[in-house]
Amino acid sequence: MFNPIPRSINELPLSEASFLLENRQKDDFMAALAHELRNPLTPICAGIELLKQGGDDPVVVLLARSMMERQAKHMARMIDDLTDISKIARGRLDLQFEPVSLESILQSAAEACRPNLETLEQRLSVSRVPHDAVVNGDATRLYEVFCNVLNNAIKYTPARGEVRVMTRRELDRVIVAVEDDGIGMTADELAHIFETFWQVKRGSQRSNGLGIGLALAERLVHLHAGEISASSPGLGCGSTFTISLPAASDSPSPPVKLGMPAADSAPAPRKILVADDNRDCACGLALLLERSGHEVRIGVNGADALAVYAEFTPTVVILDLLMPILDGYEVARAIRKNSHESKPLLIAISGWGQEKDRLRATAAGFDHHLVKPFAFEELESVLSEGVLPEKGPVDAISAVA
Repeated sequence: MFNPIPRSINELPLSEASFLLENRQKDDFMAALAHELRNPLTPICAGIELLKQGGDDPVVVLLARSMMERQAKHMARMIDDLTDISKIARGRLDLQFEPVSLESILQSAAEACRPNLETLEQRLSVSRVPHDAVVNGDATRLYEVFCNVLNNAIKYTPARGEVRVMTRRELDRVIVAVEDDGIGMTADELAHIFETFWQVKRGSQRSNGLGIGLALAERLVHLHAGEISASSPGLGCGSTFTISLPAASDSPSPPVKLGMPAADSAPAPRKILVADDNRDCACGLALLLERSGHEVRIGVNGADALAVYAEFTPTVVILDLLMPILDGYEVARAIRKNSHESKPLLIAISGWGQEKDRLRATAAGFDHHLVKPFAFEELESVLSEGVLPEKGPVDAISAVA
């Protein structure tokens, strides 16, 4: 029997139509990801060129450094969002619950969003937060929630517009409302607003972003036994995002300091081997360590790392996990097997950061596992105290690999 060729996706069988739709969404996402990665890479490349041309001018150096640091933070946060969405989907995201004052969380989120506000000449008003606005939650993840909601409001609000944050206590709940006077949403858009990779596609620059922020915010709020909703009177009338969280107690908690805590003192000088087949990564990290007073040698593959180790006898070994000839796991096992008296501190550095990757590194003999890109303060803390500091929002990226 003759079957006519379908003229649209609507005429295809359901399974085939679903496959084509998912494939199209995947292609759209990959295109968006490439676009979003190229955006911060452009000013980073410009900063490098500025340093090459005007490296002796302190004003140029400060400008380039600030620009590159901002864009590196942006890229790292985007990667973290993707990782967190994946962890939540697999039930692998660990939360550290404690009484948290929303006042400090909102202040930190507002400060993080300030560069975007200044670029668009927008106003952000944060009403007085009640002293009893305390929730039992993970400070870092709640910070992510409010950063993503605020950045979404800023993104869809015209230049010189206003974003308002209001907090109130209602019985056993703490309510935070984020209002903007932006482009607003239709009923159909409101129905999809918290879907992963979905975005409002109106306006000249509204395709920016990956459509992750609000989806991540919704999932994190739900993990805190809270609720998040969006409303809008209509197109051109702004939007309101309301977050409701269970109150922890009537007494305020101490302020939460977000970000990487500074070490009390610089780590004592060490003999350090850095091995990474990415020469820029190895050299950049070595220079940072040398500037901190350490004696450093470099290896560019696994076999080279073992040769340098035998000659240099370092007290700290920092190994990339995926190197040619011998990978980081093999190098770590060889060092542990042959180090009878001296037991160097072994630190893995890798772009792979899932729990199974950490467990595999531990099994190979590593003491710590740092996920690229990491803040240099993380490494300094390990060298000083032998422990990782509590992970906060993306801070200054001193070592980008």
